[in-house]
Amino acid sequence: MLYPRYYEFELPKPNIIVNIEADETYEHNEKQKIAKEINRQQIINQWFDKAKDILEGKGQLSLDELMNSIVEEEKDLSVAYQVASRMTAYTSEHSNVFIAVEQKIIYLSQQDLSLWKTKITK
Repeated sequence: MLYPRYYEFELPKPNIIVNIEADETYEHNEKQKIAKEINRQQIINQWFDKAKDILEGKGQLSLDELMNSIVEEEKDLSVAYQVASRMTAYTSEHSNVFIAVEQKIIYLSQQDLSLWKTKITK
């Protein structure tokens, strides 16, 4: 016995292709957003490389000084935060690099932000 709800005896309906015009404004805006984010990531990578070079050269790096210099030059706290986070992760990944957090509050001069005095040493 055949149950109609389990078997379809009709011919399949053909798929219809709907051509949609490209939205030039939307495409342009999205490309700008992507380019801006790529540029931001490149800036973060450059600062991260500079921070590693400072650590290699001097043997120590103060995160508050690093964040201050990034904020002064880039005018973007999120870039400074990302670099500081990556340096902290770098410390965790390498056994010969140490992080020392002193319970002394440091205020970033150009931002409404406080953080612990943190030094990374090699």
